[in-house]
Amino acid sequence: MLPHTKYILLPFDVSPGAKFADADLIGCPFRLVISPKTGDKIELKRRMEKEARLVTVEELIKTIVD
Repeated sequence: MLPHTKYILLPFDVSPGAKFADADLIGCPFRLVISPKTGDKIELKRRMEKEARLVTVEELIKTIVD
């Protein structure tokens, strides 16, 4: 885990769309999705951007730290 960061894990019994909406409502600056569909990458979406992108773990850390 990165220092000075907060993490929110949303419950499994809620649809992904509901989780994404909740994350937007509470103002999470980043949304990360880790699933079999993303393979060895992580889907990253910044709150202020329309599109998500796939990044490596190294790219993710650099993005969040900067």
